[in-house]
Amino acid sequence: MHIGTGFLFHVASSAPDPQGFAEQASLIEQSEALGFESIWTSDHAFSRYQTSPNAGQLLAWLAGRTRHALIGSIVSLESWHNPIRIAESLAALDLLSEGRAIFGVGRGLGPIDFEGLQGGNAESGPRIVEYVRAIAGALETGILSSPGPRYKQPPVSIYPRARLSFQGRMYAMIDSPTSARAMAALGFGPLMIANKPWEAVLTEAREYAELFESIHNRVAPPPVLLSLTSVDADPARARAWHDAYAAPYGCQTIDQGGLAEVCGTSKAQGVYQRLRFMKDLQFHGTPLQVVEASIERARSLDAAALINILAMDGMPAEVARRNLVTYARDVLPRLKAIDAHRTIGQAPRQPSAASEMAL
Repeated sequence: MHIGTGFLFHVASSAPDPQGFAEQASLIEQSEALGFESIWTSDHAFSRYQTSPNAGQLLAWLAGRTRHALIGSIVSLESWHNPIRIAESLAALDLLSEGRAIFGVGRGLGPIDFEGLQGGNAESGPRIVEYVRAIAGALETGILSSPGPRYKQPPVSIYPRARLSFQGRMYAMIDSPTSARAMAALGFGPLMIANKPWEAVLTEAREYAELFESIHNRVAPPPVLLSLTSVDADPARARAWHDAYAAPYGCQTIDQGGLAEVCGTSKAQGVYQRLRFMKDLQFHGTPLQVVEASIERARSLDAAALINILAMDGMPAEVARRNLVTYARDVLPRLKAIDAHRTIGQAPRQPSAASEMAL
């Protein structure tokens, strides 16, 4: 099965930014050689929650540091950026990487992000749908336009033109029935993280697949599953890492969402339930335990790929490196050896309509 890794540029509060970036960059540069088939990053601003303000910029750097691995955005918050610039940047990235780029999108949840950029969180859902529709259309046709109402853009030509079609290389974090319908209509596959009871995750995936098939009359792209993963030959050490680094990430996510007061208090039981599920469903344990859990989850979800975040916020560089190397040595080969049909980026590699028009 396809196994990737993601880097969210978590920089510990005690580490200066140059050190944190250098440590993350060093791990990223090792990932392809260690055998990971895709490398992912994301967008966030104004805090150390994730110091990755421009996924496209990091992916362009990554394109020059890798030769074979797919490169993708876990979440690229399109409502922060001008859609024309995003479409042009993705097309250029597709050329530079020779068709290895994956377009991942999400709405985001943090008021700190939207307020800092003077945008409204309340309308970010509808806005991102219009933005992404315009971008996805431009990648296929070379023409970007949008009728509104939130984003109005007369038709303009996009250059350069994408080398290959992005169909089969587009994924979205789904956070509402409205966004699910919009992303399914555009042909996006679901990008998922287990942050609720596993049966609820399976239900969401099934409902998205049914919606996709009802729109396109074809089978939906299988989900991509993300996990905050801790692995070590010593189960006690793996559990300690899980508790120290994976579990607090859920609380940081809530903090980023403007609900900092619930962390460490007895308020908002629903939030705590979600945090507990998020913590308990992330892969952790010995290599064998992680292999077995990964196989069980991938098969029950019918996932196309597993993406592991192995360098988490607060992890000392030596711990992150050990976690990454242990997974690559003791888990990754076993998973890559089975279920060869579980893969991504394997849609027919036809040229985009835009590239054919440019000939």
